[in-house]
Amino acid sequence: MRRSKAKLFGGIALVLIFCGAIVFAHFAPEDGARPGDIYSAYIIFAAMIMFGVWLIIGYFRKKDEKPDDNSGIPDKSERHDWYDGPVNPFGGLSEMAAILTNGNHQAVSKMELLGRDHKAFIAAHPQWWAKMEYDTETFNPNTDMVDVFAMWLCAYYIGADNMSKDGPTLAFGAYMDWKADSVDFIVGLDVISKNLGYDPGIDEIAFGGNELIDNMLRVVNDHFSGKGYELVDLDIGNDSYQLFIIKTGDGARLMELAEDIGFDFVTY
Repeated sequence: MRRSKAKLFGGIALVLIFCGAIVFAHFAPEDGARPGDIYSAYIIFAAMIMFGVWLIIGYFRKKDEKPDDNSGIPDKSERHDWYDGPVNPFGGLSEMAAILTNGNHQAVSKMELLGRDHKAFIAAHPQWWAKMEYDTETFNPNTDMVDVFAMWLCAYYIGADNMSKDGPTLAFGAYMDWKADSVDFIVGLDVISKNLGYDPGIDEIAFGGNELIDNMLRVVNDHFSGKGYELVDLDIGNDSYQLFIIKTGDGARLMELAEDIGFDFVTY
């Protein structure tokens, strides 16, 4: 398109200049020519040349003014509401699961399904859902999603007596009752650290005889911090603890995702 316009404007300019030359030659000074004819020839010739040059300059000036590549598209700050489709408030569950499970593909895919379509998740795991005694009819994602998320990653009912055929097979979080003692802590953390592929030195942890839950949480986290890890607790609204081991550098992103979804992680 630009080449054809260039040829068009260039052709018009050349025709005008050529016509000017003809007019000038016709009225060129000759013996007996009247002064008025001579002046008219010069004026017409000059005017045609100027008009031709003006056309050429005007064209190339427009050519240099490149259109904005985003022409017609509103600025990002002005189109926050351009998307009219459904918004998934739990879209961050898969990334959160990736942080808490050290990228375990199976766990991440299950949590992606849970966040995208909790009814499809229920249909895929009816036995586990029944064992957890969740009520499908009254299930409210806004208030109950955190419990399902935590219990699946903690592999609740993973024991041989309670194992469901369609439930989780690996625990990446340690479910602790508020009455848990130091043995429970060490065993639970040792299991999940191995499933995560981490080596935070669980056997090096010593509670110094103080087995109050808050003290044990602080002791464990202080120990982990020297190993490049952090202990976090996903609060599900009761007196239990859902403990996860994460890499120290992942903490900020985990908290950001949790805030967006409405989850609450407690650090020590």
